[in-house]
Amino acid sequence: MGPGDDLAGLAVEALDRMGLGLLDGDIIAYSSKLVSKAEGRIRDVRCVEASRRARVLAAGLGRPAGFIQLVLDESLRVLGIWNSLLVVLDRRGMVCVNAGVDKSNVEGEYCYTLLPEDPYGSAKRLLRGLKAASGVSRLGVLIVDSTTRPFRRGLSHYALAYAGFKGLVDHRGSRDIYGRTLRFKVSSTADELASAAGLAMGEASERLGAALIRGLGSLTTGEEEGMEGLTVEEHEDIYRGLT
Repeated sequence: MGPGDDLAGLAVEALDRMGLGLLDGDIIAYSSKLVSKAEGRIRDVRCVEASRRARVLAAGLGRPAGFIQLVLDESLRVLGIWNSLLVVLDRRGMVCVNAGVDKSNVEGEYCYTLLPEDPYGSAKRLLRGLKAASGVSRLGVLIVDSTTRPFRRGLSHYALAYAGFKGLVDHRGSRDIYGRTLRFKVSSTADELASAAGLAMGEASERLGAALIRGLGSLTTGEEEGMEGLTVEEHEDIYRGLT
């Protein structure tokens, strides 16, 4: 995959070849790496002009100065340093490692991918493309990335962005099995679907950059607007200030 590739059209063609097609209510999950490549978000660190701050950090961390500059450019601020990793608040409001700057499954020793510039804009465009290529109007799109979690081993997948389906399901006001009113429960359906799709796509050499999610048509609206972001403002975060 590379810059300019039509990810929506390619997904529809692949599903048709498999005899599956796209059906009303389907959701297509794309890996963020696939979207980044198609959008040309690939950088050669040898061509990146590093600031003094990046050079100082790079010397201490043993990383290329151009790589550190990419991380800084993709971050709102650096929250901490662990070994050779930068823990940052990235431009999309996520706390993550190295702002998503990554070289796995990228051709070239010095080349890295950045996360999509506007993930929700990417999801909208993919949704429009899928509708146009398939003729199906009620579809969803999910862009999947992986991240670490505090005090947990291993990576897990999450929804970087989505469109066309209910990414959050609000249970507040409904009752549990004992009749108590739920006050706080809101399910992140988008993250749960991303985890399942990530398990199917894999992380290494599987070469599976997209997954079909079928059977959850009750979630699918097909509408571009009305998407609820999954990140919260810092003042709303119940974990703020904890170390």
